[in-house]
Amino acid sequence: MNIVFRADASPEIGTGHVMRCLTLAGRLHKSGHTITFVCGMMTEGLKRRIVDSGYSCYEISGGIDNNTDSYIQDAQGTIDLLKALDLRADCLIVDHYGIDEKWERLVKPNLRKLMVIDDLANRRHQCDILLDQNFYLDMQARYLNLVPPDCALFLGPEYALLRPEFTQLAEEARRRDGSVKRILVSFGGSDPTNETEKVLRALKKVNGGNFQTDVAMGAASPHLERIKDMCREMGVHLHIQVDYIAQLMQIADLGIGSGGTTTWERMMMGLPSLTIIVAENQRQITEDLAHIGAVINLGRHSEVTDYDIAREVTEMIEHPDRLLRVGEFAAQGILKVGNGVDRLIKALNGG
Repeated sequence: MNIVFRADASPEIGTGHVMRCLTLAGRLHKSGHTITFVCGMMTEGLKRRIVDSGYSCYEISGGIDNNTDSYIQDAQGTIDLLKALDLRADCLIVDHYGIDEKWERLVKPNLRKLMVIDDLANRRHQCDILLDQNFYLDMQARYLNLVPPDCALFLGPEYALLRPEFTQLAEEARRRDGSVKRILVSFGGSDPTNETEKVLRALKKVNGGNFQTDVAMGAASPHLERIKDMCREMGVHLHIQVDYIAQLMQIADLGIGSGGTTTWERMMMGLPSLTIIVAENQRQITEDLAHIGAVINLGRHSEVTDYDIAREVTEMIEHPDRLLRVGEFAAQGILKVGNGVDRLIKALNGG
């Protein structure tokens, strides 16, 4: 089958949409499918990553913006590109917050199947399959009246799109003893709100800690040079555009990061985490996970100070039992993170 992904990435949008599409693309490619990416905007680093993975990546003009009619140009650009490539898309997979049923109705007649990856449940979709890999206390009711009655729903972390190394390393995840000897700081590829600098300032304020710190971030982050300087000054290990984040999570005792896909990566690795909400679509997920004790929610990024972070890290150091409770929740596999992706692949294959 020819499978086409429609996703964008920029320093403002972030890299999460494309990264999870790449993960799904990898699983589908192994099943023998041809993969193509279509984008309205894409960072050079991610475009190289797509191409280096063995997939074609094409840009269309315009893209989705606040212009109410931009979806028409974007949809037509997608259709025209597929026709120009003489590519009959057996399945189009959309991961884009700016796309809804208006765009989908224009494109769908050219497809055999349309799948949507969503987190927000804030708009109607005209699709055959919908994936929302996030945990919500009311997740089974979130898409009522937002998708067609015959749409197949794949909801919850059971369907989290995690790269194979997480599954492999999770099987040999180490037992933590509650001590904090190593902290991993990671806010995704771009970290647009520069939470990394805030956390590094906070870690300077932690008294009584004897820990190493690893920072992981993308090469396209607008704050990279500043973070390089701080890491050099503090003796912190900086990892840029790495493909071994799972190993960093495995050896860490405490993670500090944002919500989004990286939440499921940390949980898969049994890594207790302090989570900062950096986007509105992360708020409910993070609050619901904190409600059941799966993460520690520090709050919205605009309201979290370096003093707040330092206080919570100190609390974790002084109360190892609390740290262990959060980590064990994930390590016991209560949320069955990623275990259902094979069922999603089967549905895409027509099963």
